[in-house]
Amino acid sequence: TGVDSTGCAITGIPGHRVENVTLQNIRISFIGGRTLADAGREIPDVPKEYPMYKMFGVLPAYGFFCREVENIRFRDIELSYDAPDHRPALFCDRVKDLDISGFDARTEGDAPAMIRLRDVDGALIHGLRPKQKTRTLLRVEGSGSRGITVAGNDFGNAARVLERDNGAAADAVHFEGVRP
Repeated sequence: TGVDSTGCAITGIPGHRVENVTLQNIRISFIGGRTLADAGREIPDVPKEYPMYKMFGVLPAYGFFCREVENIRFRDIELSYDAPDHRPALFCDRVKDLDISGFDARTEGDAPAMIRLRDVDGALIHGLRPKQKTRTLLRVEGSGSRGITVAGNDFGNAARVLERDNGAAADAVHFEGVRP
């Protein structure tokens, strides 16, 4: 509880990905208090500063920012914050082979989404059941996004399940079972 409002980063650098990470059975409450402008921050690659904590400054996700990662698993993760935070809970950028199961996170009404994916190649998103209302559950961006499967989720508290932007192809996301 009371975790710094910067957020957590799991990042490699171009050509040197972090590989084979599993995060499981984690509950984190962040301080929060960040803005929609923070959610839109572009994070540069800074290989000379790698791997210093806070090398990116405030991250565009209040929970986890993942970039240049291959084979990452989020299982039974619960994220929240004390002060309203307008960033998504999870932002994956240039990630290959992502698996999200049992992920729940608090989001503000104007946050881009609970989960934001940009240029993600291969993902399975299942077992989501947001406990609180969320405007958008999943935002997929970038022409490199492909092979994203959404299956076995409870969309009852999501006003919108999927939003595509910034070149994401219409066939980047595939729904199995009930389509929202």
